[in-house]
Amino acid sequence: MDSNARSLKIQVLTPSPRPTSLFTPMAKGLRCLILLASLLVVDGLATGKLGKELKKEKGYEGAWSLTIQLRFKDVATRDEFLKSWGVLARYVRDYEPFCLLFEAIQSDKDPLLLIVDERYTDKDVYGKHRSSDAFNVFRPQMQKLQDAGDASPEEMHEMQAREEMVPDGDRMDVTESPASLTEVGVPRPALIKKPT
Repeated sequence: MDSNARSLKIQVLTPSPRPTSLFTPMAKGLRCLILLASLLVVDGLATGKLGKELKKEKGYEGAWSLTIQLRFKDVATRDEFLKSWGVLARYVRDYEPFCLLFEAIQSDKDPLLLIVDERYTDKDVYGKHRSSDAFNVFRPQMQKLQDAGDASPEEMHEMQAREEMVPDGDRMDVTESPASLTEVGVPRPALIKKPT
């Protein structure tokens, strides 16, 4: 037999004649786990958060969506758009609680194709978004790209959500962009309360 070969240890487990105790190291860990779980449940009951993450709430029956498919001349132009759009997106995230979704989706097959997807609690509040200071800073930048032929909207869809198809209404986070609102001249408005 090879001297480097490992010897196999065989261990036979037999039941212990002693009764199991709640004070063994394993049982002590189990007690700690039960205590921790109990504290989390009590905290959840006290703060009202218990189960809310798992429960789907009813969405917004009159939700309204806008989807725009944009094609760019080159990656640099797309990145220029995303930089200015990122400022607008952060503004929407921070100051427009009536906006349920505001995202730019990058195609994984075509780097020059973006889809901008927006969802609002209803169509009327879309007007508030379009009249915001941040939108009024962003829109001329987008128009400049369109006029130069560097960006073109290929498709645009405005849609009313059907009640049974509306998600829970949680807002999505926006990736931080290097430019801040104040750097591009957008004043910070008073925070608007999220509709109930």
